[in-house]
Amino acid sequence: MIEKLKKLLNFIDEINIEEYNQEIEEELNSRLSIIEEIREKEYSIQYTKLAQKPQVHSFPANYQSMVDKGSWDEYRLNQFVQNVKSSLFSIRKLVNTLVQLEPFGKENRNIVLVGANGAGKSSFANYLAQHNLFENLAVIPAQKLLFFDIYSGSNTATPDVIQQQQSNVTLKNYGINDLKGIFTNLVVAAVNQESQINFEYKGKENAPKTEFENFKNIFTNLFSDIDFTMDIANRVIIPIKDSQKYYLDAMSDGEKVAVYYILRILFARQNSYIIVDEPETYLNSNISSKLWNMLEQQREDCQFIYITHNIEFINSRVDSDLFWMKSGNINKESWRLEKIEQLDIPQDLLISLLGSRKNILFCEGNGRSSIDYRIYETLFGDKYTVYPVNGCEKVKQYTKAYNSSNDTIFKNKAIGIIDYDLRSEDEINNLAQNNIFVNAEVNEIEMVLLLPEILQKFVNQYFPDSDKAEEFKDAMIEIARENSETIILNKTKSSLEERVSNEKIQKNKNKAQLKEDFLKLFTEEIFDTCYSAIESEVIKAIESGDYMSSLKINCLKKSYISVANKIFKDEIHRGINYESASQKLLMDDKELSELVKTKYYSMIP
Repeated sequence: MIEKLKKLLNFIDEINIEEYNQEIEEELNSRLSIIEEIREKEYSIQYTKLAQKPQVHSFPANYQSMVDKGSWDEYRLNQFVQNVKSSLFSIRKLVNTLVQLEPFGKENRNIVLVGANGAGKSSFANYLAQHNLFENLAVIPAQKLLFFDIYSGSNTATPDVIQQQQSNVTLKNYGINDLKGIFTNLVVAAVNQESQINFEYKGKENAPKTEFENFKNIFTNLFSDIDFTMDIANRVIIPIKDSQKYYLDAMSDGEKVAVYYILRILFARQNSYIIVDEPETYLNSNISSKLWNMLEQQREDCQFIYITHNIEFINSRVDSDLFWMKSGNINKESWRLEKIEQLDIPQDLLISLLGSRKNILFCEGNGRSSIDYRIYETLFGDKYTVYPVNGCEKVKQYTKAYNSSNDTIFKNKAIGIIDYDLRSEDEINNLAQNNIFVNAEVNEIEMVLLLPEILQKFVNQYFPDSDKAEEFKDAMIEIARENSETIILNKTKSSLEERVSNEKIQKNKNKAQLKEDFLKLFTEEIFDTCYSAIESEVIKAIESGDYMSSLKINCLKKSYISVANKIFKDEIHRGINYESASQKLLMDDKELSELVKTKYYSMIP
């Protein structure tokens, strides 16, 4: 359907207004008939209502016979051209709105719209609110001025007046009086409706429920200590707390915005799109979630479209579909929306990733204070958006999931960097096939700060003309020698765990076959072979007396701290913190960070 609508748009854009005639008009009306198909397909009620607007295009009677155009005078011809231009403009706006809303029209659930700053989310909603294209639309902007001012409102405000006002509102370019007027008119309309129904049904049974009653039910569910009455003469609602009446304007921002949101939604037309920009404004997360849950239940006939960056709010919309604004061009009145299907990535992380224009680098580490993040942000932050995601398994999982959805959602790529952790060469090569890279020069991220170039830079700055760099290297080699058995056991364990995750049991037709195949994977011979190979490798590295070899096999994370505390201590520095100082050197010295990146991370694209 969307491709047919786009072809219709192209046809309209290619019409030469000067040459417009009966034949073109008939072709236009023939093409407009495809909109009938929308009503025959499974679209939302809101979208179908939009498609039910009159589509057939015709001119006033004096223009119906266009065969005599050649004999028209200049005034009549100019009038005709302006008429055609205006009519085609209106039709194009309508068709383009159907194109832009088509992704939402397929859904019968509420929508959360996310995207990077400047992607076009607000301009999209602003476009929909302009030109009075359709009545079943209520746009609630992020910008608000929540003060009651009877002089800025209308004493005759009614639900119909509010609905007309909501269908013409935009998200931007408000004047102060307009903002005050919206809030005031909502309150006045609630009072007027209550007064009218009470008058009409006085002494009668089965009076319809008023929106003021609905409002009170919802509000007191949020703020149980506040009730409301109304001042009919001044057309204002009066809050009551601790049996004391007070002014509406004396309420807190959170309480007033709840009044505003509730009345806006209650007065929306039947089967409306309700577009809400920053729905969490002024509200704490618990109140916000509860409020919108109740409003959605109250107006099940409507489809809510929330525009937000707030992760807590997005996660609270459990029965909504997530859409991403990939790009937008307000001048061309064109936006690209993409429904985000479930990925093997947590939703809050996914939303953060959507805003990144750089490629993604997943690393280990718990948060942005982790050493993993700080090092990789220093080395690769200019080219990659770095995300620490805890352990290496998460790095693998998210990198694969991100790249598997690359063609449909993300424009960029993701890579992962994980610690060596005594991995085998086969595992390192297999991981690289999935854009997951291992720095096999050092065993763990902490050891990056012990690279010779960083170590020497540190010693030159804090202990010039000393041999402390060599003293530290010798001490680290000795630690590897003293803990060789632990290193061998840890590497053997890692190798066996890799075998468990990679090997598959082939036969399982019966218990005997399953047991036989299982035991083939874990024989004593396999263990001895694995252990012997690793033992030989570790002993060889230790006996070489090579500093870099000791960093590669050293799996004792904090061993270097005690060595650093002992060696890098004197009367002047009183035990300088090597980890902090070396990180600062790496961040501040661009030449040093570039050297480390080039020499030790050449595998990173």
